[in-house]
Amino acid sequence: ANTGGFNPGYPYYIEASAKLYDPAGKLLLSFNANSQQQVTLASTGTYVVQVFASDLSSTGTYNLGLVCRNPLQPVNALSCGGIATGKIAAAAQVDQYSYSGQAGGVITLTLANTGGFNPGYPYYIEASATLYDPTGKAILSFNANSQKQVTLDLTGTYMVQVFASDFASTGTYNLSVVC
Repeated sequence: ANTGGFNPGYPYYIEASAKLYDPAGKLLLSFNANSQQQVTLASTGTYVVQVFASDLSSTGTYNLGLVCRNPLQPVNALSCGGIATGKIAAAAQVDQYSYSGQAGGVITLTLANTGGFNPGYPYYIEASATLYDPTGKAILSFNANSQKQVTLDLTGTYMVQVFASDFASTGTYNLSVVC
């Protein structure tokens, strides 16, 4: 996430950019700031991330985040009827919550901005969430101040990731699951 100094607006669109290389040095992924990329690591070893200005001459600051879904890092567990209160405190932060679901179960996820985000004109920045099934497939994405219902296809551990919609802003939120 760009945190200062770059010019991501018209007319220059200069931002932090990154490339991910596997242990053999093969390019796996290229992406620009204020985005999130999912990648499956095919080999064991040390991966390299190179971060640079998109025009290769500008300067600025950035945050780079890494969150593992498999193997799952310790996360906060959600339970039926529970409400999690969270805070995105830094650019590129992603909060993870696990939920143990049963195939055929119907859950309702609710996400609400509770402070700090700018859900109004002209930026529309808010907390956002993505729900992943036990295989790691994204099955639902939605923004704050909304509610989504989903029927679970698989039994196992589901993952909810919460983040700022622009991957740079900060704020607080509530996330709930109702069965």
